Amino acid sequence: GKSGVAASVLRPSGIAIIDGKRVDVVADGDWIEKDSLIVVTHVEGLRIEVKRADSAQVSTGGGAGKT
Repeated sequence: GKSGVAASVLRPSGIAIIDGKRVDVVADGDWIEKDSLIVVTHVEGLRIEVKRADSAQVSTGGGAGKT
């Protein structure tokens, strides 16, 4: 899935930056801290579910994260 950064604390819902756009998302499972790298796990209509990304899941082509 696409990757991005949590722009707010996801507990479980909040805001993330994905492809340079602010979008409403819902964390799939655990609470995710602000500025954490995230990856989209499921999209259903306007609901976007994300989880905390590990380094193997984050693409290098988005400029969306820290190094």
